[in-house]
Amino acid sequence: MPKPAPIETAADLINALGGTTQVSVFLQVIPSAVSNAKAADRIPEAWRFRLAELAKQKGIKNYEPVLRRDLAPLGRKARREQAEAAHEQQEQDQTEEN
Repeated sequence: MPKPAPIETAADLINALGGTTQVSVFLQVIPSAVSNAKAADRIPEAWRFRLAELAKQKGIKNYEPVLRRDLAPLGRKARREQAEAAHEQQEQDQTEEN
């Protein structure tokens, strides 16, 4: 019996759960929402519990790191917001020094 592929990314998990269409039907969201999660390599927090339950039902192992918020890579929007906040903080620090 072949060893299952490791679950390292959001795409890996979604594919292991049956793919974009099956996951979108399960979550009752449009397929593009699931595709966006795959592209951003980030599972939305609102989906995590339900996907964990589905993974357990399907016998999928080692999916937890992908669902953990602290381990999931930031999406583009979150990275941009984080960079903007850091820039604003830097400007504020410079203003306070003067």
